[in-house]
Amino acid sequence: ELKSVNGCTLDIRLRLPAGFDHLELQARKAIGQVCRRGSLQATLTLERGTATGAPRINEALLVGLLKDLNAIAQRHDLASIHQVVIRTLEDHLLLDFCCIFTLDGRHGGVLVPSRVGTGSEALAMELVGPPAIRIPVDANGLGRCVAGELVYEPDVSGSGFPFPSLLHRAGLSSLVMAPLIAGGQTQGVMAVARRLPNAF
Repeated sequence: ELKSVNGCTLDIRLRLPAGFDHLELQARKAIGQVCRRGSLQATLTLERGTATGAPRINEALLVGLLKDLNAIAQRHDLASIHQVVIRTLEDHLLLDFCCIFTLDGRHGGVLVPSRVGTGSEALAMELVGPPAIRIPVDANGLGRCVAGELVYEPDVSGSGFPFPSLLHRAGLSSLVMAPLIAGGQTQGVMAVARRLPNAF
């Protein structure tokens, strides 16, 4: 929850749930990048369900977010939208890796990194460059995602494909890939990952 009142300077009052105090500096920094002035009160609440077993992706929420992103992309600068989406996902999902790849169809379907999350910059530079890595769609089992399907790999350690294997060698296990569709065409793929298996 975020409340704000106009002001001459930036004054941030932040409330985080117990055990999440280590995120305060990161949260203040993220808010400061979006807001230049005003008196803001930000409250982060964490609700834990009573379900047992591995965590599950809220597919409806993710699909809704992607539809909103695609609608906004029709009207705004795509690079800045990607930056906001990645920052929001990193802040709310506590990701270890977050990257948006654009689809280059001229070379038989190749994904090229276009935007990397600030929280995973060091790891992302190790994984995707510079120089920018080029990931062939067909040679990496990414065809389903490029065709418009949300793909979840709970543990990439057993994958025989080069890209998931690269993520595994970097210490990542859980991987979610979501297609970015605009105008009925897949424009790219958003990949998010965590170090623990079955973590989404």
